[in-house]
Amino acid sequence: MVRNAGRNIWTLPGGHVEKGETAEQCVLREVKEELGLEPTGAKFFADYDNITPIETDTLVRLHFFLIEAHSDLRSIDPEIEETMWVDSRYKGEKGELINSQKDFLIPALLTKRLID
Repeated sequence: MVRNAGRNIWTLPGGHVEKGETAEQCVLREVKEELGLEPTGAKFFADYDNITPIETDTLVRLHFFLIEAHSDLRSIDPEIEETMWVDSRYKGEKGELINSQKDFLIPALLTKRLID
């Protein structure tokens, strides 16, 4: 998870799909730009429609992918103030998770036994 400077909520790295780009290409680009990670690929996990605390007046479609990367989690993007790994036991000790992760993604990953 990442926390952008000036915000008190944790999100996944990511951004908007650029013109001519697939959602998979977008996630690979964003992970590289924000974290310096170069995963070999991304496997589609789920789409989720949500109104987020960041874009409160817009319904957004979130595309979640599973990636594998072998590196420490750190930010190379100056807009990201902090990074952390979370699992289902995270109780908000370092701040709140964005609603799509808390309400949808973590329960879905647990159901498929991809996290504990």
